[in-house]
Amino acid sequence: MSTSKNSQSTIMFTDIVGYSAMINKDENHALQLLETHDKIIEPIIAHYKGNIIKKIGDAIFAEFPDARSGMNTAIEIQSTLVSRNAISEKNDLIRIRIGLHTGDVIRKDNDLFGHDINICSRIESIAPKGGIAASTELINAVNVNHRKYIREMGYVKLKNITHPHQIYKIYINADDYESESEKQLQKNLRDNGINVVDMDSYSIEESYSVGILYINNIGNEQDESLAYSLTDELISDFEYIDTIRTANFNDIINYKETDLLPADIGRKLEVENILRGSILKKDDELQLSFELLDINKGQILWNEKWTSPIINNKKIRQHIIQSISENFDIDLPQTLQNLYSEEITLNTDALEIYYKGKYCADHLKSNEEIQNAKKHLNSAIELDPNFVEAYSELSLVCQHLGQSEVAESNLNTAQNIAEKKKDEQGLASIYNIKGAINVAIGKYKNARINYEKALEIQMNLNNKIKESKFRSNYANCLNQLQEVDLALEQSEKAIQIKEALEQHQSLGASYAILSNTYYGSGKYTEAIEHAVKALGVFRMNEMTLFEGRILTLIADLYMLIGQYDNMSKYIKEADVILKDFNESFLLGKIERMKAIYALYNNNSDDAIENINNAIDLFEIAEMRPYIIEAHIDKLNILVERKEYTKANKIISKVELLLNKLDNPPNRPIINVIKILINENTEQDIESIEDQIGKGAIIDMKFSYWYISQIYASHNKMDKAKIYQQKSIDIIDEIAKQITSSNDKNSFINAEYYHNKIKQDISTIEEIKKDDDTTSIFAFCPSCGFKNENLFAFCPSCGNDLKQ
Repeated sequence: MSTSKNSQSTIMFTDIVGYSAMINKDENHALQLLETHDKIIEPIIAHYKGNIIKKIGDAIFAEFPDARSGMNTAIEIQSTLVSRNAISEKNDLIRIRIGLHTGDVIRKDNDLFGHDINICSRIESIAPKGGIAASTELINAVNVNHRKYIREMGYVKLKNITHPHQIYKIYINADDYESESEKQLQKNLRDNGINVVDMDSYSIEESYSVGILYINNIGNEQDESLAYSLTDELISDFEYIDTIRTANFNDIINYKETDLLPADIGRKLEVENILRGSILKKDDELQLSFELLDINKGQILWNEKWTSPIINNKKIRQHIIQSISENFDIDLPQTLQNLYSEEITLNTDALEIYYKGKYCADHLKSNEEIQNAKKHLNSAIELDPNFVEAYSELSLVCQHLGQSEVAESNLNTAQNIAEKKKDEQGLASIYNIKGAINVAIGKYKNARINYEKALEIQMNLNNKIKESKFRSNYANCLNQLQEVDLALEQSEKAIQIKEALEQHQSLGASYAILSNTYYGSGKYTEAIEHAVKALGVFRMNEMTLFEGRILTLIADLYMLIGQYDNMSKYIKEADVILKDFNESFLLGKIERMKAIYALYNNNSDDAIENINNAIDLFEIAEMRPYIIEAHIDKLNILVERKEYTKANKIISKVELLLNKLDNPPNRPIINVIKILINENTEQDIESIEDQIGKGAIIDMKFSYWYISQIYASHNKMDKAKIYQQKSIDIIDEIAKQITSSNDKNSFINAEYYHNKIKQDISTIEEIKKDDDTTSIFAFCPSCGFKNENLFAFCPSCGNDLKQ
């Protein structure tokens, strides 16, 4: 019989940064690093009289006789790792987080439990990479003389812990302390997604947290889809109860076949309670066994075994949800009770086959899985022609196969059935899927209508998590329609809901969507602010690919406002990540930014090399519009260098690429440059001026600048100044959208080409052709095509038109 005892203790949690990614990349190497990690850390813990309670995967949970011993252990561990990493290869680095706390513990069966254990685990999760975070309780317990190198991080909202906790960063020595100012610490916290709150305005809301472990199928392997779907549906059901927070399915599935104890999984999932269960299918019935465990006390709050027909799927879920809610003294919302009022089908075979189809559809990795999903879902519909969910799921599979019309047809059928059944949740889901399919095929107006219908229904159902997802989808659609103000409103509402419900992982995508909205509207300061928030979420959740993508966006934004040193910093971080994932398109964008940085350092040779690299990468990614953009970047450099022969060749390439696009954009800058480097007459300028006003704003800026150079080179300074001012006016107009005065000034004054545009126009030299510049035939000698646009190659027959 186990006994428990309460006492106060100092505890430590450690965790290797990015260990899951290491395992996925090279499991053998990761295990070798873990062994090295243990050999370094265990003797240090022992030296300070610490006791390792347990190892939890790559984490260590230890206890110390006093706060000073715990702090000294943490400092020595990090100091040792810093020295080791300084002489190690990149793939051999070991960086860990350490969390320290002093509080009450419950001793039971050679293990420690209690609320303070979970507090310490959460502190470790928000500690800096390669750093130490400690609670105010631990700091207060250390003698004042030994609190040398610490800084307050602030009051941090730890996930699923009701009250924010005052947290400190402990530095390993004076140099470490002096290398980071208070301001830099706060910026680093924001960049890594640490939620520091203002206690004067913070409102405490009571809530409960539950991690629903993947339900164990103890029957035949072919029944796995039943366990999978029941797990997923229980998580979805809890979304209707605002005061109960659950871990998301993607996190839970990571622990499907783990050897970790439930309490340790709970700490990894950052929840206070664990629901675990098993099912055994026998004929048309399920034998069910479930229990709810409080990981603070190590006690079972509820457990039950019962048998139910498979067809009573909703009744099974209702019984589990209600049993848990009663433990927390919470009533089920009426909308959730309504959801349970009617089963999704009354055909047992249809239900089982549907679950098999959905299981395949959620794991689409091969053509075989796609075809199996389609086959199962069609079979479920044959058995029950009124199966709304089966039609909806089938539409997603058809869309994945590129069968948009078939997908829409299935959704229309599902919609008619749902309307007759008055299935509000089904209708909300159908409209949302319709919106997603419309977006995928470019029907943004139709998508908007469907998202609005989905949102209207979802708000009445009071499922805040689904509402936030629908609002994010709607905002993304509005971005495509350039409905900036409404897109901002919808993104902000989605974020408010997710923040309130601590839906941290999905917050990253919402911040990124909002950043893109601000980007498109020219509000670069706000775009950077929200991109940095997205970066913090991705880093906190070790979503490495998303981290690389958002780093690229942040670098791009700093490029746009002319803060090239900041741009370069984020480029370097993104480059390392994206090369691991072979992200050709984004690596191409990085090469374009490197070109701007080279120009900023007056190195046009390197800039052209970077642009050539970008073109190669965009060609690999088959991103023709970006290939065109990169060529135009190169054109601008060649014009500045007065290498007009090379510029003419680039113009010919761009024209051919534009002709290959289904809906080629208006790029007046091409014709302006042709006038600049060929026969630059006033009549030519007048003939294309209307085109300039209809082009992209960046084309307008450069086009007016080039026209001013043409007039200046002909000593027509009055006209030159008029067009120079038009270019400057565009710069000023863009600057008006930038709210930060610092960002605005850097945009106006530091952007590489802006300094060129604002130079004294009278210093422009006469435009002269280089020795190799060739003239262009007015008519194609081969087919007679009238070459009004001065093409270097005939667009009709492909003949070389250079003389």
